[in-house]
Amino acid sequence: MNMETDSALETDLDFKVVERLELELSDKDVRKDPERLAEILHQDFEEIGKSGRVFSKSAILSLLTNEEHQPITYSQFRFTKLSDNSVLLKYQSHCNGISARRSSVWIKNKDHWQILYHQGTVC
Repeated sequence: MNMETDSALETDLDFKVVERLELELSDKDVRKDPERLAEILHQDFEEIGKSGRVFSKSAILSLLTNEEHQPITYSQFRFTKLSDNSVLLKYQSHCNGISARRSSVWIKNKDHWQILYHQGTVC
């Protein structure tokens, strides 16, 4: 194996980990677990909701742990490697008849990935 192949395999693995973590954020048990959410959300996490409102990590932790769970489905995952330690994930979500285009920026801290930024736009 050469360095390019090793790098491509590492990138594919990173994309799979980021996708798994993004999906984990919609799991009803994870959404009720503030400790697990705090591990996944970066300390500087920010979300711009479909309403245009900006949410901090603490606001999202409060909202998610107190919300009524609604099943979400996903499609059209696309990844862009921004650097060795950052990935842009774009996809579409579907919940209660509403579709949204979503994007998340994930960064790798030491040996684990955390979501730094998320935005959803109704489509």
